[in-house]
Amino acid sequence: MRKKRPTWRVANWQIRAEAALRAVAPDLRGWPVYLVPRSALIGTAVDCLCGEGIGWHHPSYDIVLRPVLSLMGLWLGRGFACIIDDVAIRERAQRVSFAAQRFSDECLGVAAHELAHGLVTSIGVAGLFDSPEADADELAPLGAFLHSATAPLEPDPDEVPWVGHGAPFLRAAAHLRLRLARFDRSWDPSHLGSGGFLYALSEAAAYDAALGPELERTSAPISEILASPPPPAFEALFEEDDARFRRRRPTTAIQER
Repeated sequence: MRKKRPTWRVANWQIRAEAALRAVAPDLRGWPVYLVPRSALIGTAVDCLCGEGIGWHHPSYDIVLRPVLSLMGLWLGRGFACIIDDVAIRERAQRVSFAAQRFSDECLGVAAHELAHGLVTSIGVAGLFDSPEADADELAPLGAFLHSATAPLEPDPDEVPWVGHGAPFLRAAAHLRLRLARFDRSWDPSHLGSGGFLYALSEAAAYDAALGPELERTSAPISEILASPPPPAFEALFEEDDARFRRRRPTTAIQER
């Protein structure tokens, strides 16, 4: 007897998160959005992409995840893809009151955090999605990509804590945070993490304030805003943070702006 192909049910948190991100980021218009739960990857070759943290994004994740997405019946062509550790987030949410709401809120925050990365690297003005489908040439490096993703990294004594989370990311995150908070009043903006102690930077609120009137451009594609020069106050705040960190570690060079 032929085995039935496994069916896939999209979770409520995925539906909510995708709807919210599409509502606040016109950059996603016309592109598929793949918010892939880590629970769906356990036991697959691509689960190795999930290291430290609770969310992961790379411009090539849509291609890398295509076999899994196709099996689920979800592949629609190239688009924004990220992995969200729904298992870890659920475990954490169960320790507090209103666990279901907390779980959904945090998944949305993590998805928005990963979208901020995508807006800097691969969506809209920065777009790398030139072809609607991933062809054989794009799928060929899958094994090499997985190998490089799991290879141990040599520690870099000069690496700054905000690598990948510097000024462009902070700016994208600020726009997403404000837009999402206005779109969904029940959502706590603190779930979209950026800046602060973890990255040896000023708190997110300071960067948000430094953007000033720019944050009111709520209908513009965020990638379009990122393509323009940042407000001087925002740039000065990041430079102050960078200088303060380098004073503590004199050998550290400016690695990202």
